[in-house]
Formats: sequence, structure tokens, C-alpha cells
Amino acid sequence: RELHRRASTNFEKGYYEEALEDCLQAVEKEKTDYISWYLLGNIYLYGAGKFSNVINLDKAEEAFINASKYIDADLTVNSEANELGSQIYFCLAQTRYFLSNDFFVEGNEDSADKKLEQAEQSNRTAVRLGPSNNEIQYAQAKYLHLLNKDDEALKILDKIIDNDKNIA
Repeated sequence: RELHRRASTNFEKGYYEEALEDCLQAVEKEKTDYISWYLLGNIYLYGAGKFSNVINLDKAEEAFINASKYIDADLTVNSEANELGSQIYFCLAQTRYFLSNDFFVEGNEDSADKKLEQAEQSNRTAVRLGPSNNEIQYAQAKYLHLLNKDDEALKILDKIIDNDKNIA
């Protein structure tokens, strides 16, 4: 817990190299700690600042996969796990979307399409675990649109709009 707490504090301060070092030690000591795997994924996904850049999308994807693997048993137990699980799968989807873009820029359209399909599937799980999160719903519509599934995307957008109308 101390390594995770220190990594989290350093991440918030923008000390990404230090956060990465502590978080790697945390997951080494407790392999099934999905909270530390989730933090590690975020460090690799967002870890660029004024003094360092530890962004590594392949390692972010691996960390989020491990986080989703280790939280899986807790998903049926309580709603807090479902909320965190939704965020883990959402971040996994974002990472896969960014990887898809990298493949596309490199001219590897087949790999780009496959990674985009994986992003949509990960985000679909995020939606299932956190159905009231509009940000995740919008991402799902975006992935579906990019996969030329516009009818499904429009249904999601209509649902979000209806929900927003009912709030007012």
C-alpha cells in the first residue's frame, strides 16, 4: 500500500518517472493488486510532463489488461468494483484507440482496424459496468461510428440525449 500511495502522490504531482518506479515495485510485490495495475496503466497512458515522458501505449495496454483480469472476480461482489472496472475498461479502450491511430498513421490499416475493434469491445464492457456514464457512452458511439456501425452509434446518442432531457 505504501508503494501505491507514493506512486499515486508522485503521479498527481507530475513526477512520472518516480511514480512509475514505485508502481512497478507495487505490482511486483502484489501481482493481483488491480488498483496498482490501473495506476500503472494511467502512468503509461498519461505520463508526460515538463521533466519526463514515460508514455508507452503497449505497456499501458498490458497494465489495463492485468487490472481487468484481477478485478474480474470482484465485479459480481460489489458496485464499487463495477465502477472501477468500468473505468479500467474505458482506459483500456482509450489505449487501444490510440494504438489503432498509431497503426493507421504507419499505414497498417488491418492492424488499425483490429485494434479499433478491440477498443470497441473493451468500451462495450465499460458501458455494461457503468451504464450511466455519458463519457463512456459517447466513446462507444465514436468507436461504432469509426467501425461504420452508424445505426448502433445513433441509438446510443439518442439514448444519451433523451437521458439529458429528462434530467432538466
